[in-house]
Amino acid sequence: MDKKLIEKSNMFTNVDAVFTQHALAIDEVPALRAQVTTFKAGLTPIAQMMQSLSLNSKGNAAAKKAAEVLLANRAARICGMVKSYAEDVQDLVLYAQVKYSPSAFGKLRDLELQQTGQAIYDLANGLAAQLLDYGVKVADLADLQDAVDNYALLNPRVREVKVDRKTTRQLLFKKVGEINKLLRFKIDNGMKVMQFSNAAFYSLYLNARRNYSEGVRHQTPEAELLAEASEPVSAEKQDMLQGMLSDLTPGVVVAQPSQATAKPSLNGV
Repeated sequence: MDKKLIEKSNMFTNVDAVFTQHALAIDEVPALRAQVTTFKAGLTPIAQMMQSLSLNSKGNAAAKKAAEVLLANRAARICGMVKSYAEDVQDLVLYAQVKYSPSAFGKLRDLELQQTGQAIYDLANGLAAQLLDYGVKVADLADLQDAVDNYALLNPRVREVKVDRKTTRQLLFKKVGEINKLLRFKIDNGMKVMQFSNAAFYSLYLNARRNYSEGVRHQTPEAELLAEASEPVSAEKQDMLQGMLSDLTPGVVVAQPSQATAKPSLNGV
């Protein structure tokens, strides 16, 4: 997660807490109240996007492993019952199709495990009436299908995950820029009415605004983004900064990192 995003988000949270504590004073100034309402509404999507980008990969891996074990156990249980039926009716083909154990499922890769689990469900569901005498209930089949579906949800395609994270980061940068602009060019000015009428509130607000490593700067949003864009950053962040800057100042292009110039060879080729 980008350090500046985290710092600004923390600052937003501190400011929001001050506003909540002094809601009555804000209500006395309709224009300020409207601005604070807009500010508060913007914090919810920011929190949701930051939470989405901060998901612990180890936690996801643990959830995926748990889903894998559950699917393997439920599928192996159904396989055992189907094998019993296949032996009684002397159906060697059917027996071979369900000759799996929990350890065998553990050797299957992500998509392969998902497809195998689904195939076992489809096979057993087609024999649901015959398998009743072998202990396979409708609820057992439903549990297996649920396990397959849950495992599938935890195994999205890698490209889909990358695209989703990039889109979320772009939206997050844009939303943080909008809320920061609202604070600096509207609410900061609107809060000056409290400087003498409610000095304690005004002081707490200033402290919350300065609880950000760079303090309350007096640059325009365009200048701030240009300064940030001049720092060495990844190509992905260059795209995000360009998108944010385009919203504020159409036609301004963020310079891309220069490419290293190839050195000429000694033979002049």
